[in-house]
Amino acid sequence: MQQINLLKSITMKRIPFYLFGLSLLSLVACNNSSEEAEDKTAKSTGEEYKLNVETSQIRWFGEKIKNNEVVGSHNGTVKFIKGNLLFENKNIIGGAFEIDMNSISEESVVSKDATLKLVNDLKSENFFETAKYPIAKVTITGGNQETIKGVLKVRDMEMNFEAPISVQYLENKIQSGIVFDLDFSPLRIASLGGDGEFISPKIGLRIFMELVK
Repeated sequence: MQQINLLKSITMKRIPFYLFGLSLLSLVACNNSSEEAEDKTAKSTGEEYKLNVETSQIRWFGEKIKNNEVVGSHNGTVKFIKGNLLFENKNIIGGAFEIDMNSISEESVVSKDATLKLVNDLKSENFFETAKYPIAKVTITGGNQETIKGVLKVRDMEMNFEAPISVQYLENKIQSGIVFDLDFSPLRIASLGGDGEFISPKIGLRIFMELVK
């Protein structure tokens, strides 16, 4: 119930230089290197929270479209392998996650045979080609207290995303919810439906994470 309430709370920022000698050039280069090193250190020394994979969950939702109308839908889960988020003054500044694409499950159909067929399709070259690309990687590039930004690398494609995030601070841990739709068009998902039906490239993602300090 706590996960559901958390997810429901989400509501879907040339200066010219003229160098007059080799010594001055060296000094500027040294200063620039020092500033870059300090910047990288600042970005990598945020307050780290590590993902609890046992209590965290990714749910996905897909739709089948015909004549501009939804004629079918599926939903299921996929599991985290590991991950972390970095915070600075409660703002998200970085992080990384790995997802086990072979853990894809489907929960919306009543026939075990139909479920197996769909899961096999999702793991095939038509979709995520999990035999060749078993792990999806997420790199968090930034955000703040209400937004998270990053890059999802799945199969051989990278997709940028920006999504609303709800963060609840508890003692020595964080619980967060993310709800958004991601356009998987770069994967060139096959139609599969026939008779004018096709799988919508937009896949809904509902993510609950618990992270421990």
